[in-house]
Amino acid sequence: MPIGATMTERLDSFFIALFLPVYMALSGYRTDLAEFTKEEASEKWCALELFVALCVSGKLVGCVAAGLFFTMPFRDAVVLALMLNIRGIVEVAAINNWGDTMKATAEHYSTLTMSMVLITAVSTPLIKLLYDPSGQFARAKRRSLEHARLSADLRVLTCLYSEDHAAPLIDLLEASGSSRDSPMSLIVLHLTELVGRAASVLKPHRKSIRSSSSNNPTPSDRIVNAFRYFEQQAAPGAVTVSPYVAQAPFSSMHHDVCSLAHSRKANLILLPFHKSSDGARSTANNAIRSINRSVLQYAPCSVAILVDHGLASGSTCATAANSLLQRAALYFLGGADDREALAYAARMAEAGTMSLTVVRFKLRNWVGMGGRDEARDEELLQEFWSRHRDNERVVYVEKTVEDAEGTASVVRAMSEKFDLLIVGRQGGDGEGDLVGSTALTSGLSEWSEFPELGVLGDMLASAEFASKVSILVIQQQPPKKTVAAGSSVND
Repeated sequence: MPIGATMTERLDSFFIALFLPVYMALSGYRTDLAEFTKEEASEKWCALELFVALCVSGKLVGCVAAGLFFTMPFRDAVVLALMLNIRGIVEVAAINNWGDTMKATAEHYSTLTMSMVLITAVSTPLIKLLYDPSGQFARAKRRSLEHARLSADLRVLTCLYSEDHAAPLIDLLEASGSSRDSPMSLIVLHLTELVGRAASVLKPHRKSIRSSSSNNPTPSDRIVNAFRYFEQQAAPGAVTVSPYVAQAPFSSMHHDVCSLAHSRKANLILLPFHKSSDGARSTANNAIRSINRSVLQYAPCSVAILVDHGLASGSTCATAANSLLQRAALYFLGGADDREALAYAARMAEAGTMSLTVVRFKLRNWVGMGGRDEARDEELLQEFWSRHRDNERVVYVEKTVEDAEGTASVVRAMSEKFDLLIVGRQGGDGEGDLVGSTALTSGLSEWSEFPELGVLGDMLASAEFASKVSILVIQQQPPKKTVAAGSSVND
């Protein structure tokens, strides 16, 4: 890491936590509220306050008018105007400088400081009330695998935080299968933390001139090279790769992911799990976990999280296209997320690159409620099996269990036979899932360590689970939510 970025990373939190509050406190200490009670000073601060009010009002009206002129929704224009009226450290420093150089009297200094505090105190809650960043990701058309044709172009936004994530993700994508008749469009996004106060960046990847001349490629270059190699090894026209780079603070990085998925019309966002393992030790990154959970909440399409247990860790970027995944299993309990997982597994079965076992769990003596979800589950399962009944590499089995303990026992007994396990995130324990499938997992979530993986995903990823098999947890894009009036929905 460059010395400048290292110094910023080391000292930034120290200055923000200590020196900035002290500086702001000293600025407030200089403010004399008694000036507002003096009759001889009332004309001065009243005139200045009127001038400040006119400036703020003019800026608000001008920003809203400019936004409406450029066809911006009214609510977004108001939010933009409020943001531009917020005062910060630059304004505080300017007022302090005027006070130090006697350009501002005590009355002026106090008036300007209190005006700045009042404007920021009013603008901040209004912005939080009016601005909903997730509104722009709402969609009238659902972008899920369940509702897409098998032959349709599969648009996958693949996110990576480091080079170590490239090999297992490429291995999974190769096992997913692609051809000229059923192509795959990969939007590869390398996410890096932005240190300091610079603006966030989301842009297409371009190989830097410095790395080309010095034969010392950047991490982004090496990641893109690995996916380019995967693209070259695939059949002509089967895979296309569009690389991007995002530099942003961890707190807002999910906005870049969702925004890119929205603009590129992705069907699926593929994320690496925040905890990685090489077989001997495990490392966790809580910042990545926070990003993944935010993407699950705001994504404009379906989301999948890959938990890699070191099967592909020995691969290099040059040989990552040699698939290590040969046997996959899908655990189907019922519900929207499990149907999405079945749709993804169906693409694997169509490709024929690996064997697939679909395990349908049923509760003994369960009488169905006859709901829409149950009917949809049966329809998709019958459609899947009728299509692959004669395929020797596809197996469909049904397991009848008494309760959640029986489900866990079957999962533990079967999982060691496979290289990859595919499960729905909710696993029958989420809102809108079936009552019967909830009974299949009831009680398993009480000791959940990773709720973002759902019930089965959490159990399979836990340290107590003996099998070291990779896990793919899939969440279907939720139904469209009502977007607040006036918010923008761009397609």
